[in-house]
Amino acid sequence: MPVSLSVVPRTKDMNDVSWLFKTRKYISKYDVYDAYKSIYGTEPEGAPTTEEMVKVFKESEEKEAKITVKIVSHYFEKDCVEKYLNESATRVLGIALAIEFRMLEKIVKIADDSDIFLYLTEYSLNEEEIYLIIENGLMGKLSLRIINKSKVMYTTLTENFEKLLKVNDCGVINSNFISGYIEHASFYGVNPLLKYILERFTGSHPLFKDLDCLAWDPFTKSRRYSHWLKVSSRMDELSKYYQEISSETDTVNNNNNRQYINEYLKFRSLYSEAI
Repeated sequence: MPVSLSVVPRTKDMNDVSWLFKTRKYISKYDVYDAYKSIYGTEPEGAPTTEEMVKVFKESEEKEAKITVKIVSHYFEKDCVEKYLNESATRVLGIALAIEFRMLEKIVKIADDSDIFLYLTEYSLNEEEIYLIIENGLMGKLSLRIINKSKVMYTTLTENFEKLLKVNDCGVINSNFISGYIEHASFYGVNPLLKYILERFTGSHPLFKDLDCLAWDPFTKSRRYSHWLKVSSRMDELSKYYQEISSETDTVNNNNNRQYINEYLKFRSLYSEAI
């Protein structure tokens, strides 16, 4: 019997855990109530058994609709997470519920990296969670996720990354990371993570004049104006932070970067006066 109801659409970056988590987050019990009664001939009660969930996950016909109905209609508690994690067919549901119930300790060793990153976009980490991430060697992978230009740089994710760096940076900050972050980050007047990285890791600054994402020269402005506008925003932000960095810790790159910023500010002033 065909089931008609709204389901969370899948995207190319959405794995099973993410889809299950977002289904429970965004689909209402009221939206699936009639569909549940139509399929099962009764009202949902309690948490479904592992056997019930295995059967639903192995369905072939209307699978996503039936999973949606089952996981949204029932009431799940923390106590049921373990049993779903212990069954291979329902492990993805167990991980999704562990994220929902904020049980990082249950999944940090078994979940995919993308599932941990989902957790980090949902919650501001507490001290215990910070150490779980660091102790399980996830900082390197997280640093690459932060600067991945094909993915959104969520505010909570970057805030958590800064928290982690302040406890143990695990050697993940280098010139390549800073270059990637400068290119990918959004600049709207305040960027606490960039400010912290520039001030804390003064020996890892890339040479700004070598980065196309910071090419502010007149040729770039005249030939690639939309690019230049983004560059200008980045340079404005960098100029503020560089003024606060102690020159006593300057490296050759830092000195060259100061000069590059000063040249930009002079050009920016002349450009503004000409408008």
